[in-house]
Amino acid sequence: MKILLIHNRYSRAAPGGEDVVVDAEQRLLESAGHQVVRYERSVDEVGAANPLDLLATAWEMQGSQRTHRELGALIERERPNLAHVHNLFPLISPSAYEACHQAGLPLVQTVHNYRLSCAAATHYRAGDVCESCDGTKIWPAVRHGCFRRSHLATLPVALMQRRMHGRRILQHGVSRFLTLTEFARHRLLSLGIAAHRIAVRANFIDLPAAAIPRDGQRLSSSPYAIFSGRLSEEKGVLTLLEAWRGVAGLALKVLGDGRLRQRCQQFATEHNLPVEFLGNLPRVEALKVVAGASMQIVPSRWFEGMPLVILEAWALGVPVIAARLGGMAEMIGHDERGLAFTAGDAQHLRQRITQLRDSPGLAEELRLAGRRRYAASHTPERGLESLLEQYRQVLGGDLTDQRPLTDQLP
Repeated sequence: MKILLIHNRYSRAAPGGEDVVVDAEQRLLESAGHQVVRYERSVDEVGAANPLDLLATAWEMQGSQRTHRELGALIERERPNLAHVHNLFPLISPSAYEACHQAGLPLVQTVHNYRLSCAAATHYRAGDVCESCDGTKIWPAVRHGCFRRSHLATLPVALMQRRMHGRRILQHGVSRFLTLTEFARHRLLSLGIAAHRIAVRANFIDLPAAAIPRDGQRLSSSPYAIFSGRLSEEKGVLTLLEAWRGVAGLALKVLGDGRLRQRCQQFATEHNLPVEFLGNLPRVEALKVVAGASMQIVPSRWFEGMPLVILEAWALGVPVIAARLGGMAEMIGHDERGLAFTAGDAQHLRQRITQLRDSPGLAEELRLAGRRRYAASHTPERGLESLLEQYRQVLGGDLTDQRPLTDQLP
């Protein structure tokens, strides 16, 4: 089988979780003997300091002639069996749907975030969950400047959403949407996408052998917890640091970087907290730090998709504490595969941290439960099986409406 992967990468200097998933899926498919062709662009192409580049990007969001031309030529040359879209924002644009549709190419799309209904892709604003927009109702996003805290920058993003929904591109241009959780599936249903076009398919992870510790091996004799992620408000790192003011006998290591790093470091210094900021580390080195932790904490204040940091903790046998919100709540269950706390509630998080710290039996129970869930649902073998099953279903019966998308106006 020949698969065309379509993906707009984030910054190559700091790859996002979606970039990691796309690269891993390509390796997985190729290891099974399938051929992968990629159409890829990167946000690094955009000159952030150049107003003309920003204006051109805003225009391309609505529809990119370059994408249509290049993708059409690639499809004609390579003749793939189907296309798999991961991210079109901001440069590839909805023109990818049209190029595939005009070529009669079945298209699968993995929905990693909430960009189809939220300009910020997070449904997070002003410190809390926000559901004012739904892809057709876009002006609240513009009014609040939800994308990059700018009214002007938000406008083209919101118009792109309006265009996709207004022309029914989502309803007719995609054969199968793959969501990571049931929570995300229900979000798509609420946008009017038919149930038979949506399937739940979880992320998988493939851990490098060098990152897996040998039995009894520990990086440190002193216990510590770990936070892995971007240092930004929606990731809940400030809630975590506030919670740490009342935690004794346990250090905190912070993996990652972001615009809140200086503020976080200042807070930790002012309150004399045992926090070490490690920045971005190579993946194997970062995973070794996670493997040595007493717990992985995921305090996000937005819905999240399916955080790879939870999957990594499960695979490495590290107990998880996560916010009871969106996809994370579904992953954790009723304290079955981790402990849940109320998002944004530092006191509740502190209680959960101390509970896990003081309960070796509970920690072992959660460690084993996470390992079982990883083995059952998130190994490379399971990832390949579930992905090929979706491809087979789509190729067995093309679900797209063959009318031109431009004729599908409501």
